[in-house]
Amino acid sequence: MVMKGRKDVKDIGRYRTHAEPMQVMSGVIYKPSVHFEAPPSAVMPAEMNAFLEWFNATAPGEKGALPPLTRAALAHLYFVCIHPFEDGNGRIGRAISEMALSQGLGESALLALSQTIHAGRKRYYAMLEESNTELEVTAWLEYFAETVLDAQGYALRLVDFLIAKTRLHDRLHGRFNRERRPGTLLSG
Repeated sequence: MVMKGRKDVKDIGRYRTHAEPMQVMSGVIYKPSVHFEAPPSAVMPAEMNAFLEWFNATAPGEKGALPPLTRAALAHLYFVCIHPFEDGNGRIGRAISEMALSQGLGESALLALSQTIHAGRKRYYAMLEESNTELEVTAWLEYFAETVLDAQGYALRLVDFLIAKTRLHDRLHGRFNRERRPGTLLSG
C-alpha cells in the first residue's frame, strides 16, 4: 500500500531482489557520497527472520523484554539498517517504533513521530549514518528518546489546539449566518 501506483519501484509488496547494492547516497551524480550500504538483497529473508525473532523476543512479557523506548529505538535502527524494501523503509521503521511503544504502554501511543523526524531530517540522517556501522548505539538511543519526547509534545499541542478550536466553534455555534459559517463556500 505504501508503494501503490509507483512505476519506479520494481519490487512492490516483497523484499528487494536487485543484484546491485542498496545504497543511500547524496551529492552530485559524478561524485556521490555513500552514507549507507544495506545487506545484499539475497539475504533479505534471513535478515528479516532474524529481525522478527528479535522483535518478538524483546516484547513486553517475554524473557528478553526491553524497556519500550529502548526497544522502539533499536527496532527502528535495526529495521532501517536491513533496508528490506526498495523504498518506504523509514516510514515502515517509524510505524514499527510506534508499535513497539504502544505494546510497551499497553495502548496506542499518541505521538507524531513521522512529522517530528521529517522536521529534523538532517539530524535524523546524520544519526542513522553515525549509528549504522558500529554496535555502539548510545547516541542513537539518546537522539531517539529526545525525538519521541518532541513528537509527544507536538501531538499534545495539536490536541490542545483542536480542543480549543472545537470549544470556540461550540461557543459561536449559531452566531454565523449561512454566508459566514466556517467551512461554508460561497457561490457566486
